[in-house]
Amino acid sequence: MTSQTNDVNRQTCGMTIVEVLVAIGIVGVLAALLLMAVMPIRETARNASCNNNLRQIGLALLAYEATWKSFPPGTSFDGISAHARLLPQVEEGALFEKMNFDASFHDQAPELRFAPAVFLCPSRVTPDQRTIAATGPTNYLFIAGGGLPGVENGVIVGTPEDGKLIRMASITDGQSNTAVITECATTPVVSPKSKPAYGWQTSLFKTSKRYDVETELDAFTSECIVIGENPSEYLERRSRGLGSEWLFGSLGITRIINSIPNLATNCTNRGSTVSGLYSPSSNHRSTFGIVFADGSVHALTREIDPDLWKAIGSINGRESFNGIL
Repeated sequence: MTSQTNDVNRQTCGMTIVEVLVAIGIVGVLAALLLMAVMPIRETARNASCNNNLRQIGLALLAYEATWKSFPPGTSFDGISAHARLLPQVEEGALFEKMNFDASFHDQAPELRFAPAVFLCPSRVTPDQRTIAATGPTNYLFIAGGGLPGVENGVIVGTPEDGKLIRMASITDGQSNTAVITECATTPVVSPKSKPAYGWQTSLFKTSKRYDVETELDAFTSECIVIGENPSEYLERRSRGLGSEWLFGSLGITRIINSIPNLATNCTNRGSTVSGLYSPSSNHRSTFGIVFADGSVHALTREIDPDLWKAIGSINGRESFNGIL
């Protein structure tokens, strides 16, 4: 009798292989559901942090203008970006002390190679800053104008040498109607001929010819659209991307002209970044951030009306938006 009881206990105390597999499957499904629930929450937090960065940079611009009676220059004779000049206003005074404004942007102290956290969106795909460029990337671009490529009629323009700096009083369209900062989903350029893991939205491609932006803008735009339809066929034309070097104040690197809001990729004008075509982007689901000259932060989509996108880039186009944004 005792032997029979032990046999029964051995049969009823364990789990069959099928039962174990079912249990593992249930646990896996629950874990997947939990992960799906957590990921949007994390992205919401990252998006909020990204907006806080934008707000901090916007307030830094206002503080700079109040102190120096003009907004920071877009670049300099040595290519120094506006980001570098804002370091004291974003509580990075120690880094600012390392800056040599008499040297080129690519000849700075090692501590300045990578951007401080305030110039990087937490939603960026690759958190590391490996790069073949002289300095690391930034996710925030200054707006130098709106309309024709290369025409700097916005806020972050000029150099310390040319005296074309913009004061608050120069913004006749109104501070709440004039954009100063936008976002880009940049990542470091590891190899110009490699397909980027993050998509093509911040890549720069050289067009087949140099276009006159006043008379050939449609043809320029058409070629850029064609490249964007199948960019992997044009890898030999690809170079660094938007936001790829945070210390370099060039158009097409840390500054853009608002021309077209929804290009699949970006194009230099036969290698010239000054007169290239650029669009905003982000790693958020459907929007990108933008800051206006009054310090306010907004979320826009790439489906924004192209004329409105151009209009908010200029300081004196006499547009009125009546709360559209």
